[in-house]
Amino acid sequence: MVTIDWKFEAPKIFKAICKEKTKNKEKTKNKENQENKEINVNETHYQFEIERIKDVSTKREYLDIKMKVDGNDNEKVSVEPSNIAQGLLSLREYGIMFSDDNSRIKLARCIEQNYQQIAVSVQTESNNKIANARFGVFLGAIGEYVRAAEDQRKSGLSYVLVADFDAIALDCGYQPFEINGLRNLLKDKGYIHTTDKRNTLIIRLRGKVTRVIGFKDEKMVAGNYYGKLDDKTTDSKKAAQGE
Repeated sequence: MVTIDWKFEAPKIFKAICKEKTKNKEKTKNKENQENKEINVNETHYQFEIERIKDVSTKREYLDIKMKVDGNDNEKVSVEPSNIAQGLLSLREYGIMFSDDNSRIKLARCIEQNYQQIAVSVQTESNNKIANARFGVFLGAIGEYVRAAEDQRKSGLSYVLVADFDAIALDCGYQPFEINGLRNLLKDKGYIHTTDKRNTLIIRLRGKVTRVIGFKDEKMVAGNYYGKLDDKTTDSKKAAQGE
């Protein structure tokens, strides 16, 4: 049997004590001397430090959950407030394995009931997650994509399919709910071309109407994320596309 007790300790600290107990029967030749023994085979202390993160550009929130196991730092995961119980499944990736879904749901409810007491950290340009090293890694990955798809470059823009953009962002460590903020940051820093207040463009690519994100070659080349196309290469690409 596994019993888990949750205790709300402070505005953003949750503690869990997981005690796993098994009942073993001591086998003896004399059945009359048999007795049941309850043995504590494992006792693990989980501690969760919760922080609300509000994105200044989108006004959306998510939760940063920092985990400790027996007092030792484990890892940190990000969870959307709209479905905390589902988001807590990601704890399994770091060895936080509950014995049943009820325990996970119980923790989620504890967080929800005390949500307004959890400290809020507002992301600004200086401390925003998408303004840290991941941003440079992401631009480098976009550069690799463009170098492999030079037929998607024309008129000073390099087009990245929206689905490919999202996949690259996720691969670089962004959470799904951070992608809109990433696009806004790219727009604010002048990396992408936008129209009608939209961060995406609709173009005809390889004969099909396609939604893309247009990276400005001048900005990307200046950052050495990829090289400038020479005139001959540019003309050949346009001819290949029937332009």
